[in-house]
Amino acid sequence: MFDYTRRLQLALGDTLRRSAMKIVAGVVIAIGAGFLIAALWTWLAYGLEWGSMFASLAIGGGFLVIGLLVLLLAKTPRHQMPTSDELKREVDMRVGLATDMATERARGEAARMVSMAESKLFSLFGGARKSARKAARTRRKVSAAANSNTGSMVKLLVAFGIGAAVASKLRGSGRDRDDEGDYDDDLT
Repeated sequence: MFDYTRRLQLALGDTLRRSAMKIVAGVVIAIGAGFLIAALWTWLAYGLEWGSMFASLAIGGGFLVIGLLVLLLAKTPRHQMPTSDELKREVDMRVGLATDMATERARGEAARMVSMAESKLFSLFGGARKSARKAARTRRKVSAAANSNTGSMVKLLVAFGIGAAVASKLRGSGRDRDDEGDYDDDLT
């Protein structure tokens, strides 16, 4: 998974967590205000003889402080939202890694094919000294060409061309069958 998506998920989860904390804070404030206001107000107003105005001020101020504390706790995010530049950098890095892996794999395959060609070439030329020298020079040239970037690209292009020819042939044979079916329909 991309680091960008992981960080995006963490940031969204953090946003949801903080939103849930704000909702819980609101519910707590409402429940607390509902149950305790009546009892506390009665006790302050009549038990301590503060009167109705001072009892209401004390209760309202207490809940206001509790609510503000919960909002301050929910204000600070734990994970920052990732930027689009970070996504671009990560995609570029991953594409580069994939390209490097594909190139290395193609080079390995090319080296294997060159090795097979060399062994076939040596078996054809047999024990002749002149042929062996010629084959050795050819082998060095083929190895150098196969290990170069150009050699790797040529092999990839040849493989692509073969694939395109096979696909074209398969597509062409499908049309022939469709055409034959159309002729059969016209004859009946």
